[in-house]
Amino acid sequence: MKKSLSIRFWIVLLVNILLIPTILLVSLFFYQEFKKTLDERVLLQLTSIKRLKRFQIEDFLLREWEQFKKEDNGSDLLSLVEIQSQFGSQVKEAGVYDVSSINGLNILFVQKKGKDLFKVAVNNGSEIKKILLERSGMGQSGESYLVGSDYRLRSQSRFFPDKPPMEIICKSFGTKTAFTNKLGHGIIYDYRGIEVYSAYHPINFSKIKWAILSEIDTEEALKPLNDLRQKLGFIILIALLIAFAFSVVLARVLTRPLLKMKNYLDQMISGNYDLEVREKPAGLEMQLMYSSLAEMLVKLRSTVNFSKEIGDLNLDADYQLTSEGDTLGRSLLNMREQLRKLNETESSRQRDLRNAIISGQEKERLRLSKELHDGLGPMLTHLKLLIQNQELPKDKKKELKQIIDETVNEVRRMTYNLMPQSLLDFGVEKAVKNLVQTLSPVSKVAIEYSFHSERQSPTFGDDINICLFRIAQECLNNGIKHSQADSILLVITDEGNFVNLYYSDDGVGFDPSIEHNGSGLRNMQARVDVLKGTFAISTGEEGTNIEVNIPYQTK
Repeated sequence: MKKSLSIRFWIVLLVNILLIPTILLVSLFFYQEFKKTLDERVLLQLTSIKRLKRFQIEDFLLREWEQFKKEDNGSDLLSLVEIQSQFGSQVKEAGVYDVSSINGLNILFVQKKGKDLFKVAVNNGSEIKKILLERSGMGQSGESYLVGSDYRLRSQSRFFPDKPPMEIICKSFGTKTAFTNKLGHGIIYDYRGIEVYSAYHPINFSKIKWAILSEIDTEEALKPLNDLRQKLGFIILIALLIAFAFSVVLARVLTRPLLKMKNYLDQMISGNYDLEVREKPAGLEMQLMYSSLAEMLVKLRSTVNFSKEIGDLNLDADYQLTSEGDTLGRSLLNMREQLRKLNETESSRQRDLRNAIISGQEKERLRLSKELHDGLGPMLTHLKLLIQNQELPKDKKKELKQIIDETVNEVRRMTYNLMPQSLLDFGVEKAVKNLVQTLSPVSKVAIEYSFHSERQSPTFGDDINICLFRIAQECLNNGIKHSQADSILLVITDEGNFVNLYYSDDGVGFDPSIEHNGSGLRNMQARVDVLKGTFAISTGEEGTNIEVNIPYQTK
């Protein structure tokens, strides 16, 4: 029990040690990436707003200045001293000046009209105020405002609407940076001392030096991030609870009893090896024991199955030795090799026997063919001459001559069937062609024969020539007599180191399993086997197809 509790404890501890830091690191990374993205988006939006308002203000100043220079309203001209007395000593020449006061924003336009006289006009900047008061997309705490070179606001504060702008001093980092003719953005403290996202830029027009700032409180901008932080905390808590529950369940699953192991061993003792070990117990030692048991079962099943295959003479069955000390498996492999050798010896003996039988048959056919051709043929011819010289009734003599002619033709047919001389003289191409020419006139079946070779006048040897001729002869005879076919196709090809025969008819087919149907097929198969070739047949209602492939060595 103590060991079981100890295993559970360590599993729970290790799982949580792995999962808790992982969850926290992933959450922290996600939070930081989200904040970084949010910072970039807020600052980008503020920069866009600031840029737009700066362009609008500069465009307004340019339009007003150009309009002022073109107008001639007949107003009184003032000297420089008079202008300075009204608007301050900063006015020294023609241009556009910021002459704002406690009462609000004022813009002075000064144009020289004589040697010491100037035309002047004052604009209260109402359009600039409208531009800055447009706060679409800036939330509840966003604002854009102008700061003069004296660090006092030139536009109304969103947060102090009743306070004159000139009473509000702004010496923030953004303002100071803008007055060094640098633009930028970032998180700074504004004129209220509140942390804000800020985008700032200098405005230099004629004699005016302003800084424009677009800002929004970080508290408002980061509200989605704060909400996410709360949700992440809840998710982390749930994940930790799930991880703890998972570790407890896992510990229970991995602490199974050992009785199942005894049950497996008892069944193996009784000879039952068709077992499947599915248990995955806790503890390294138990896992190794069950793994060894499963491996032993697999190897025993493999050995038993291999011995069954050997018993069934399936000598192509494969077996991998389980180890160097697998004596039983090694003995079975030796037995398989011995049986293979015996089987190969028997196959070779059977092949040689079939070859001897076929060779004997062909030699006997050749002998009989020669005897019929050289013996009986001349005798019949001599008999025909004797009858012609005998004084017999004309009808009787004609009848005898007809019988002798038929006998001569039959002897020639028998001689051809036994061994056509063209087969020995010209090979299988000419012999099969003569066979087709002989059968076509006496058959109602349309026979198409062709021979194709990559070489001119190929020689296959007598054994292959005789084999192919006998197969072609058997196929054509069966096709004409039994298939009820309308057409027969016979093709012999010479490709590479193989000579191939293909036969096809459109007859009714046959059942190869029937004894009288299968004898001819067995003879053809035996001839092909002797030459180490392949023989394939398919037959059915749509006809019969036979394909023969025989290897040979080119000379």
